[in-house]
Amino acid sequence: MTFRVHGLAEKVPDAFVEVSPELAAERNIQSGQWVRLVSPHGAIRLQALVTARVSGNELYVPLNARKAENAVNFLTGSQGDAQTHTPAYKDTSVRMELLHDVGDNPLPATNHRWGHPTPQSGVEVERKWARPDYVYPGGALPMLGDSLNARSDALGADD
Repeated sequence: MTFRVHGLAEKVPDAFVEVSPELAAERNIQSGQWVRLVSPHGAIRLQALVTARVSGNELYVPLNARKAENAVNFLTGSQGDAQTHTPAYKDTSVRMELLHDVGDNPLPATNHRWGHPTPQSGVEVERKWARPDYVYPGGALPMLGDSLNARSDALGADD
């Protein structure tokens, strides 16, 4: 996310660190409190978000930050995941320092996490196909058989 899209930047204004309720209670952290995460490779300053999405002593920092100096990349070293050849985001040890500043919750009320999701059961393609304005891909081509391949074969498309 580049924060150039107004709607996205409005829902997630900047990076934050997710802190478990257990760790927040132990360290007396509240959502909106500023913290500094320090690793052997660097440090970043973020607001805390107390959430059950993480547990115990785990922390989570999204990959995108509005300010380059708050990017999670400053905490990772040159070691990487051998399978994916990406930085070792999931196993980076940090020390969390509590700062005195407390701001608003880093996730505003417009963020989807505060809503009431209404999940659907899979992709409802039948409903899409039944719409009066739906045009099947290639629908403008003349039908010369029972399949789209027959149509493209008749037009001389190479395979």
